[in-house]
Amino acid sequence: MGDYGIKISKEGSDVKTATRDDLIITSSKNCLKLDEVQTTTITVDAFGVGTKTIAHGLSFAPVVTAIIDFTGVGYGYLLFPYGAFGEGSGEYSVDTTNIIFDMWGADPGTYNIYYFVSETESAS
Repeated sequence: MGDYGIKISKEGSDVKTATRDDLIITSSKNCLKLDEVQTTTITVDAFGVGTKTIAHGLSFAPVVTAIIDFTGVGYGYLLFPYGAFGEGSGEYSVDTTNIIFDMWGADPGTYNIYYFVSETESAS
């Protein structure tokens, strides 16, 4: 079969001759392919505040989706990057080295975080 599909090259690269590294999008690979599916915990102190920093091991700021589990305190789940859900609020940020989770206004304790790291570079 021939080389066909959708391709969008990076600025300065000819889409007809670009390698995969020179493409922004190609239909020959998943655009948001998951690199990792991980779980971690965050501990909230007596003031209702907690921070967790995790090195993601990539050389760029990836797309990340995260969910915090409040089911242990009877509330359900909170989808990051920012949200407030009965029990507390939280957000995360991503840079070229780390994912940083922050919580505030939650009951003291330890909460599970489920996060998904994509092989796709974040637009920010």
